[in-house]
Amino acid sequence: MKKRIVRLFLLLLLGALIVPALPAQAAGLPAPSQLGEQGLHVRLLQEALHQQGFLSIQPDGHFGALTLRAVEQAQRAHQLPVSGQADEDTLAALFARVLYQHQDTKKQSIELSGLDGLTPRESGPGDKGTAVLWLQQALIRHHYLNLPASGVFDSGTHQALVQFQTDQGLAASGRADRDTLPRLMTRPEEAGPLTLMPAWYAGAEDLIPMGATFEIKDVRTGIRFTCARMMGVSHLDAEPVTPYDTQQMNRVYGGTWSWDRRPILLRYQNQVYAASMNGMPHGYVANRQNGMPGHFCVHFSYSRGDGSQRVDTEHLNAAFEASFANWDDEVGTAL
Repeated sequence: MKKRIVRLFLLLLLGALIVPALPAQAAGLPAPSQLGEQGLHVRLLQEALHQQGFLSIQPDGHFGALTLRAVEQAQRAHQLPVSGQADEDTLAALFARVLYQHQDTKKQSIELSGLDGLTPRESGPGDKGTAVLWLQQALIRHHYLNLPASGVFDSGTHQALVQFQTDQGLAASGRADRDTLPRLMTRPEEAGPLTLMPAWYAGAEDLIPMGATFEIKDVRTGIRFTCARMMGVSHLDAEPVTPYDTQQMNRVYGGTWSWDRRPILLRYQNQVYAASMNGMPHGYVANRQNGMPGHFCVHFSYSRGDGSQRVDTEHLNAAFEASFANWDDEVGTAL
């Protein structure tokens, strides 16, 4: 009976993700917002606007006049109705990469539910919204579309889709139909690992087992080092594996250990995850051979502090910053 309830819950959740469109909160994105609101959801919106060059001020969590103008600029850039409100279509455009991650993570989530075949709803010329964003992201990944994903099914999208259908031996209808979508949503084999941003309490806590080793790459410097997961319930506790790894991590912080949050990528079993870390050794030690007097904390999206049991905004912002990076991105600092 318990298994049936869990399965029903997963079916309802997956249904909410796909039909008729993907709600922002269901995809792990900020809630819609508008002028006068404040809170974490506004700050995350501002982070996305700032990352993409629409907002010049530092995010502060207050939806004021400058944020309003930034949202309007983003809506114009993505060919959306200019309302100034961060509605679901606007959030889908700003966080298109995160939305596409839900498609790419289907193997992980489906292994638990026994379901498969997650694809966006069908679409055609003139349509717009989340389904079209997914379609365009897939066409880009298959090297058929050279334009940014806008969420609008325009002539360029139509031409790219017709070419894909022709190359696949499908009817060249120019519509993202039920015959085309399953093939299109298969990730190209030559593509490198996509950066995912899983939420801690939605499965991220189980991605890296206790005692497993993984790689960390600091997004801003490109420095890499190997770590092992010690423990961690509200977030992941880790230690560098060797003295060299400790030295590399210390380089990230300019030679001085610090509580500063930094955006990082974790690579485990050829999958890459966006996260955040601090650089202050503290607490218990499991590895007494690595030269680090303690462990450090790795936070995924919406993980919490041990004592406060609250989401750390700085860690969350750093994880969002990391979600825009790829493991193979070139960075100025030598590895």
